[in-house]
Formats: sequence, C-alpha cells, structure tokens
Amino acid sequence: MGLYTLQDMNDTESMALLKRLIQSPANPCFVCGPTNPHGLHVHLERVDGGIEGRFTPGPWQQGWQGVIHGGILAALLDEAMAYTLFMTGSMAVTVRMELRYRRAARAGDELRVNARIVRDSSRLVDVEGRILRDSVVLVEAAGRFMKRGPITPGAVLDATRDAAP
Repeated sequence: MGLYTLQDMNDTESMALLKRLIQSPANPCFVCGPTNPHGLHVHLERVDGGIEGRFTPGPWQQGWQGVIHGGILAALLDEAMAYTLFMTGSMAVTVRMELRYRRAARAGDELRVNARIVRDSSRLVDVEGRILRDSVVLVEAAGRFMKRGPITPGAVLDATRDAAP
C-alpha cells in the first residue's frame, strides 16, 4: 500500500485522521496536546472557514499580578493560526508572528481564540488571529507560515521526532 495524504481522502476520512493525530497520547503539544501535564489542553476546530477554540486561563498562568502572561496568549494564537493550515491538510511552521496586546486577560476569563487565512501562496501563508473576551478583542495577531508538505498518517509524529534534541 502506498503513502497517502489528506488530499487523497474524502473529507470524513481526513477529519477522522486529524482527530486521531490531535487526540493521540503521543501528541506532546503544549497548547493542544491532550496528555501534556503542563499544557493548555485547548480544543480547536474548524468554524466558518477558520479555526476557533475556547480557553479559560488559571492563576498559575499569570505573568504580572492578576494578568495572564503574554507568552501564554502568544502560544494560543500561534497554535490557532497554525491550525488553519493543519485543518486543510498542510504541515507548516511559523516564520513570523506579530502581536498587538489591546487589553489584559485575567485568570478565570472565558476566552475565545479564532484564526483565518488571509493569503495563501504555494509556499507561504498569511494568517490573522484574535483572542476575545465576549466581544472585546484582547489580542490581535498576524502570522506568516511556511508549508512543509502535506499531512500524512505519520507526518506529525515524524515532525515531532525531527524537532527532538
């Protein structure tokens, strides 16, 4: 049996494979990995042509007194923006990310993160993302991602092994 990619499968098969990869105990991701003991355990999904997820930060994620660390919020946005490519069957890495912090996020806030592709070329993809509390924008992000190829059944685990020291 030859190597197959998400593009070779129907949408139901593709989504089933992606869900297995995301929910795998071998997924070490800090943001979405289900078994990472220090992770955020955020569930991201496709919604209206983009990505959306929810997250409620805890007091252990504060940077300054009462304010959630900007690095936690940056990681959340980076992951949501990367998912826009992941959910279309492409492996990608962050090339550049710019953030604008507008308002503070606090422990216990119910946050919503969303992201969407704004420009897609053969190799580079520009993505925008936001973190909101209710309808108030707390953080805006613009990112550029480089495609590394299609997702295959072993691609995510292979990429994880490649990144290991």
